[in-house]
Amino acid sequence: MKTLYVSGASLIKKLEKYDPTKDSGARPLYFGKRRGFEDDEAEEGQGKEGEKQKRQGSMRGQKSPVLQKLLDKFHAQNPISAADGYLPFLDSVGTRLAAFTAYAEFIRSQPRPWCLPESAPKDEGVLEIVGGWYPMTRLQRGSGNVPNDISFNLENRVMVIDGSNACGKTNYLFETAFIANQVRTGGYVPAQKARASHFDDVICRLKPTGMGRSGALKEELHSIQTLVDQLGGNVFLGIDETYLSTNHDEGEALTYGTLRRFAEAKPTRAIITSHYPSLHDIINDPRMEGVFFRHVEFEDTPQGIRFTYKVKDGPNRRLDYAPVIAVEEKIHPAIIGHAFRFLEKNGGIEGVNVDRINQHIAEGEVPQAAGIEGVVDGHTKSLLVKSMWREDGLGSLRRWFSTEANFNFSYSKELDTKIEEMMQTPLLDYHKVRDRLGTIEVFIKEKNVRKRADRISAAFSPDYETRLIHNLGAIAGSFSMEEKHKNIDGYRKMIGEMMKNYRALPLYLKKRHFATETFSGITQQYEALMAEGGPVRVFFEYLAGIENQFRAIEGRLHVRRGESSKMSPHDRKELEGDPKHREDVGARIGITQADLEGIISVEKIKGFGEAFSMMKSFFSELYTYKSLADQAVENGWVKPTILPREGNTFVIIEGKYELYHNDSIVPNNTRLYPRKRVEVLEGSNDGGKTCDLKKIGRIAVRAQSGGYVPAKNIIYSMRDRIIMREKGEGNVLSAFQTDCRYANEVVPPAGEYWLVLMDETFTSTEWKGGRALTYGIMKSVQDQGSSLMVISSHYRGLREATYGRPIVQFSHFPIDAMFKDDEWKIEFPHRKRPGPLRDPRYALKVARENAPGGYEKRFFDQTILDYAEQRLQQRKLQS
Repeated sequence: MKTLYVSGASLIKKLEKYDPTKDSGARPLYFGKRRGFEDDEAEEGQGKEGEKQKRQGSMRGQKSPVLQKLLDKFHAQNPISAADGYLPFLDSVGTRLAAFTAYAEFIRSQPRPWCLPESAPKDEGVLEIVGGWYPMTRLQRGSGNVPNDISFNLENRVMVIDGSNACGKTNYLFETAFIANQVRTGGYVPAQKARASHFDDVICRLKPTGMGRSGALKEELHSIQTLVDQLGGNVFLGIDETYLSTNHDEGEALTYGTLRRFAEAKPTRAIITSHYPSLHDIINDPRMEGVFFRHVEFEDTPQGIRFTYKVKDGPNRRLDYAPVIAVEEKIHPAIIGHAFRFLEKNGGIEGVNVDRINQHIAEGEVPQAAGIEGVVDGHTKSLLVKSMWREDGLGSLRRWFSTEANFNFSYSKELDTKIEEMMQTPLLDYHKVRDRLGTIEVFIKEKNVRKRADRISAAFSPDYETRLIHNLGAIAGSFSMEEKHKNIDGYRKMIGEMMKNYRALPLYLKKRHFATETFSGITQQYEALMAEGGPVRVFFEYLAGIENQFRAIEGRLHVRRGESSKMSPHDRKELEGDPKHREDVGARIGITQADLEGIISVEKIKGFGEAFSMMKSFFSELYTYKSLADQAVENGWVKPTILPREGNTFVIIEGKYELYHNDSIVPNNTRLYPRKRVEVLEGSNDGGKTCDLKKIGRIAVRAQSGGYVPAKNIIYSMRDRIIMREKGEGNVLSAFQTDCRYANEVVPPAGEYWLVLMDETFTSTEWKGGRALTYGIMKSVQDQGSSLMVISSHYRGLREATYGRPIVQFSHFPIDAMFKDDEWKIEFPHRKRPGPLRDPRYALKVARENAPGGYEKRFFDQTILDYAEQRLQQRKLQS
């Protein structure tokens, strides 16, 4: 206690007892309290900073010499204050110590060992790992982390790892890149033993899904170009399953070109996963020096498949693995049954236990559709209807309101969110959908109704309670008489504007002929609001009384101003300079604070809660349908013809993808009906397949939600469910496992009417099995008998498999390419044409044209494209 007392703690009591009122040298403290108007003007010379300090109640500059001396003495004796300069250093050391301690505790808690890697010369590019593992692995099938060795050196620079799906390729890529990055940061690595060089950077890329604003191939070209830009440096690169989002031949050729380009950059180390077994012939190619293969595979035992997750040397020799893994993932028996029969007709299947597949077809459990409320599940909504409602689509009503001082924008945003959700929630009630569409149609076709709706909205849109009470607070808190004058005058004008809008209210919204049940309800609700003696009328009568009192005060002010105008300029100047005249608020602004408080009663305003609630409820309904009508008129959208689900028809004439709704977007048709229930979209990358899928889905969601749609004409049958799935990405589960789960989700139960949309599914596997499984999905939906489907694909041979089945139709998006003026000229018509795609060569054309750099025009690496072209010519000669 003695030490504490000497250190300055004893001064705390003196500081607590300090009383500024007894300190003759202390200045008045502010702390947000107001002094007189004269004091404000007397201290104007302090400038903006002094004014700011006064308003915030700052102590800075307010200390008397006595107080300052007491504080200086306290800080001089306080050891904490004396150590001020050391605190940042101690804080930094403590933070780093805590981080290192936590890191050590994390390593000690791991199920497998970590080690400190032995350092190797940087120019050797060594990454030699014994028993390495990836600590972030998502464990499946009850397995633990399986350790694997890694070996990169001067001879082995670029690793290609291929093999079966779900066996650990991507996980091994993550393990390798993670360990390389740990070495780079100077940390321990998850392994028994490690020797490694330092890399300047470690970069990994996963395959894209193509569900954003660009296609999957364009995204991948941009992604790989960023890696190519690093070649020649001391970097470690990783790419997962390259160029699968295009046709098989050119995807394999582009992978070959990328590998060869990487092999030539000798300081660089890279790992690439692949599903192209035809690349095995590069093992003895002298141009591929430094490229080596490793693979993963499953073990086929009498008890079933066993996943070892062990990485082995050499290429994968088991080629037909997609159906086996699909069975293991419990894919729908109908899908695998159709896929297996497709394979038998197209070359058969090798190295596979056929009996197990047949057993699954005969006895496999049919996956049950996940229970969801409504028509659209969350996954489909995220792909189709996210950001469907945009501000530029709100129509003239919102922009008209922007000129109204009384409009409540926060409430408008709340209503816009409600409308957005309404247009994202398809209904199952056929009559309710037609009722919504009919209500919007009234606002579109009846100009007088729209004009009356504008006038009603102007009167009912303000949040009266908030605005009337909030502005009173602003007047009371004014810092100067000029500000008070401005606020009171604005309050008077605000009430005048409110009454002007009220007097402009029409007697009715529509006199007779109520077109729909909803519109009839809106009309009747308005008539109830305007009823004599109702809460709304009483409220506006109260506002009228306030307005009259303001006018009476203004009349008296005009008299005083008239008397003042008869004075001579000299007398008027003397009067205005008189301090008493400045204090005469009534002479200056006509309405005093006391007058205002006598006229307006906060308690009275709060008592009109019922009126405010009624107006808000009515305005919400009116605003919703008026906004939807304005959006349809401005964008030229049409009313869909809605049929019962048994009509099983979905016809779109010149439909547009709403997200890119502008003059440059090419409209396309879609025709699905009982005799043509499945459409297959083929065509070049970036040609418009995914855009067309989204267009179909978004128009379906909007039509069944009771909204107008971006098309020239549409006939739509109600659906029990609208579902869309994209290709798997492979981030958490393997891409193929994700595809299997999505496939199970899109097979409709018997008797239900679905709309199924699938984008390039089963691309992340060997092409024979992937094509067969894609066919299996198509055939399963076709055989269900009452659902509609649109699916996009790069697989050739699907058309031949559907000969004699008129229910399946093919459409394609072509690409126009020509070599002119020593460069390729590429055009994307984005116009869907009937029939399958005839020209299978488009990936290299797209790659030559694309500018992955975004705004800066940067073409894809020319060397890779040249090597890919050579590969295609070589494969053509071999075949």
